Amino acid sequence: TSSLRATGGEGDEVGRLVDVFNKMLDTLDSDNQALLSSEARFRSLAENSPVGIYEMDEFRNFTYTNEKWQALTSLETGIKNTEYSHFITDEERKLYLKVLDKVQETRKAQVIEYHFSTNGSQKNYIFMEHIAPLEDRTNDEKVFKGFIGSLLDISELKDAQLELESLAFYDP
Repeated sequence: TSSLRATGGEGDEVGRLVDVFNKMLDTLDSDNQALLSSEARFRSLAENSPVGIYEMDEFRNFTYTNEKWQALTSLETGIKNTEYSHFITDEERKLYLKVLDKVQETRKAQVIEYHFSTNGSQKNYIFMEHIAPLEDRTNDEKVFKGFIGSLLDISELKDAQLELESLAFYDP
């Protein structure tokens, strides 16, 4: 916003109107600075997070992904969810798509675990994904705008769990 302010007569009607106008500009400037500061904090948090973070629009296109998400999936922002879900095993893909549908229908967050492997990857990952609805409020009505979520690689944790389970039933 601009730092320019109107000037007017002192104590007359025009002067009072100018003062009100200038106060409105000051409030807008203050609100804008707070919004910019909040956005900078969010960007820093998202980009430095040890967890993959993403946003999908209502058409299920990834519109934002942080660097961790890209490193985990070996994919770029802008892909469609149909392309992403192609890397999930066949049995789990149907469940994953049902979970997205459920989040959209119920507007409640869901958590899902699934196996994921890109074409170039030698490793089969196990991801835990938290999926939440993204909504806008218009005229006191919430409108579905897409999804926001986080992605965590739990492969090592699952491997350790399997080893512990096998040791529990194996007598050396």
